[in-house]
Amino acid sequence: MKFLVGSNVKNEMSRIASAGKFDAAIAYWGGGVTDLLDFPSDMSGSRIVCDAFSGACNPTTLRELILRGANVNFLDGLHAKVMLSGDGAIVGSANASSNGLAFEADEIDFGLEAAVSLESEEAEHIAVWLEKIFARSSSLTIEDLERIEPLWRMRRNARPAGSRGSLKNAITRGDSTLHDRRFFVAVTVPDDPTEEVEEKYAESAFGRERQSSDEEVPYFWDARGWRCKTGDVILSFEWDEDEEAYVYDNLWEVQGLIDRGFIVPLAPIKTAFGLKMTKTDGRSLAKKVTRIVEKGEIDGETNLLPIERFMSLLSGISD
Repeated sequence: MKFLVGSNVKNEMSRIASAGKFDAAIAYWGGGVTDLLDFPSDMSGSRIVCDAFSGACNPTTLRELILRGANVNFLDGLHAKVMLSGDGAIVGSANASSNGLAFEADEIDFGLEAAVSLESEEAEHIAVWLEKIFARSSSLTIEDLERIEPLWRMRRNARPAGSRGSLKNAITRGDSTLHDRRFFVAVTVPDDPTEEVEEKYAESAFGRERQSSDEEVPYFWDARGWRCKTGDVILSFEWDEDEEAYVYDNLWEVQGLIDRGFIVPLAPIKTAFGLKMTKTDGRSLAKKVTRIVEKGEIDGETNLLPIERFMSLLSGISD
């Protein structure tokens, strides 16, 4: 028996997987782990059981495992992390994702993982336990993956990016923990809403609340093509005629939708995904937005960019 930490956990999982067929009861599977753990292209005879409908399993990875020939099952509530082959077994904390938080392979910190490896003769009880687990599980099909997809997206969007720190720094370094989130960047030229827009807003629940409280409630309009959802985070920059540049507007959370998303009521927020956005950081990013528009990367009129696209554009802008 050996105690393993850090990269040795990954290496042992790869060694066990390379020994022909293997059995694995691993609850959560992120993207890219088949390459990270050097799984064979032909996994015929291997059996895997996971908590597929937990929201912490990437459906693309599950599809790949099935197409490689693995027998993939699911068991609701499974939390085990066990692998067994003819070359031994490993039991520990490491999922094929991280901590059930819908992280991908390149986001797993194996430095926080620990496990125990056992020789084949020490793993008899593990084999008996695995048989009981597989007996309780159900087969996962390609058709099931359509139901898993929205669960994965929802869980991945809600995963933490950090308990503190700068949102601006995470954006400028292209931090992958911001990927796959309902997080967008708006780059617009402000314009007064039409009379029709003002009437529709006034007739909505948001407008009625504003009238009763005299509270100014901001909103985007002419936003139907944006396909926003309640709870989306929007980092906003708008053109300033006096400055002849884009300026930081605010960090917003979408409060709801009016007229099928044509009007988007907002609430100001100071943090997103555990990361803080200051006005100084916003002004710094606004300078880069101006340069992105000047380079012709976006048209500078009305844009709602996924955060991945915005970070990609920033990578081409030097300080």
